[in-house]
Amino acid sequence: MLLKSLEPFFGASSAPGAAIYIVCWLAVLTSLNVFYIHEHHVKIARHITRKIGNIFIRALVLSLLNSIPKIVLMVSLYRTSSIQVFASAISGTTQISMAISLALVLVFAKTNCFVHHISFYKDILFLEASHLLLLIMFSSTTDTLTVPLMALGVFSTFVFNTFSLPAYIVQASPSSQEALFSLSRPSPAFRVLYPVRFVFNAVFLDPALLSSESSKKVPYTIVLSPAINLLIVVSYFRINIGHFGLLLSFACSFLVGLLLYMMARKRVLSTASCIYTLTASVVFFSIIMESLTSLTAHISKETGLGIQFLSGTFLSLQSNFMEIVTCLKYSEGEMLIVSSCSIIYTHMCNVLLFFPIIRLLLGRGGGGAYPHGIANAPFVYFSYVFILAEIKVIFVNYLLRHHKLTKDLGYTLIAIYALFVVGFAIEGKAHLCK
Repeated sequence: MLLKSLEPFFGASSAPGAAIYIVCWLAVLTSLNVFYIHEHHVKIARHITRKIGNIFIRALVLSLLNSIPKIVLMVSLYRTSSIQVFASAISGTTQISMAISLALVLVFAKTNCFVHHISFYKDILFLEASHLLLLIMFSSTTDTLTVPLMALGVFSTFVFNTFSLPAYIVQASPSSQEALFSLSRPSPAFRVLYPVRFVFNAVFLDPALLSSESSKKVPYTIVLSPAINLLIVVSYFRINIGHFGLLLSFACSFLVGLLLYMMARKRVLSTASCIYTLTASVVFFSIIMESLTSLTAHISKETGLGIQFLSGTFLSLQSNFMEIVTCLKYSEGEMLIVSSCSIIYTHMCNVLLFFPIIRLLLGRGGGGAYPHGIANAPFVYFSYVFILAEIKVIFVNYLLRHHKLTKDLGYTLIAIYALFVVGFAIEGKAHLCK
């Protein structure tokens, strides 16, 4: 919607104009995406997870928080796109999580990542199970109940086993908590963007300013934040609630903003502000992902690359930026275990939780209504094989390196992903253009 309204100003009908249009919007959307993640989401994740002493439960919560863009993208594609495009996006996000996110965390870490064998073997077992269920759910076009319920049952078993891990392998040390508290320092590169920061702090409340430990004055923009978000939602999604309903909604939003301002430094309200920002981020990523989906269609039209390939690479990478940026901040000491495990848990969350829930709630009204399933989705089959290879490589590296995930595993995963892209391209234009 946003891209279509501005399309005439970029002259998208001509080839040079289309290229400028695509590059400009790609730069703007990616910058907004990364800026929000760096300035707000990392702090929210720190605030929510810092009190969790169990490092594997902390990793699971972090995985769920980092999956917000993926959930928004999956819901959007399931409702509006074919099952082939939807399946390509899920396969792409899974592969980028293991081949890029995990690889970058291991490469930039100062030490190897030690994961206790009890937890790791459990994770590998459920990775294999979720990988098998993924293909079953993609291939099953008529059954919208049995397989999703089976997947949710497997996820429940995974969560139960994670909570049941022995106490001596799950407790975080005090030093890891101190490392977590130091994550909110703004980088010099982002300090100069004061106007952008001011706007973002008005839309998304900054947990660092609302924390009881903060010495800075509570900003007055917190009073206007709910009203600003209400205006964005009503305007962008064109919600017609009438003049009286609009005035009543604005009055309620101002009362909420006043309440947030008066009790900002209270511990309960500090947590409430994080929940408020996460809710606002769903709207933010709905706009970002819808715009990126439209941009993907433009790129496909101008370059001839298939929508399946672009959904599995370009769109998937955009939805994985939150995971990449956040987990790179958790790359010291025991936080390295949290980030690495949260990336591994992403596959289980995508396949065993989000996909089944979306399929149960939306039924066959969206992408699931297509009768041929993924029979004409070469990207899905190609990535499926490489995801299986990446799981095996992670397992072998863990055994050979004495229960550690090492830097050479990171380089190997990046090489496998590069081989995947090159191999898919070599398959020819017939596959690449689907």
